[in-house]
Amino acid sequence: PAGHGAFSAQVLHEPLGVVACISPWNYPLMQAAVKVAPALAAGCAVVVKPSPLASLTCCALGEIVAQAGAPAGALNV
Repeated sequence: PAGHGAFSAQVLHEPLGVVACISPWNYPLMQAAVKVAPALAAGCAVVVKPSPLASLTCCALGEIVAQAGAPAGALNV
């Protein structure tokens, strides 16, 4: 039953590694942003692979993240 015995829970906030994000040709920026933002917030490095049919908005996202002060290699497009 709940409340009985020795029970302990911990939440660890640490990066797990590299995150690979593959975005489709439709809405590439939105799809990439939904995947990139939580991964960067967790401290993980991110590799984004947009569709070759998509616009260059994912490349612009990489430039914006770099200008915002992200470390080199944090986001790779």
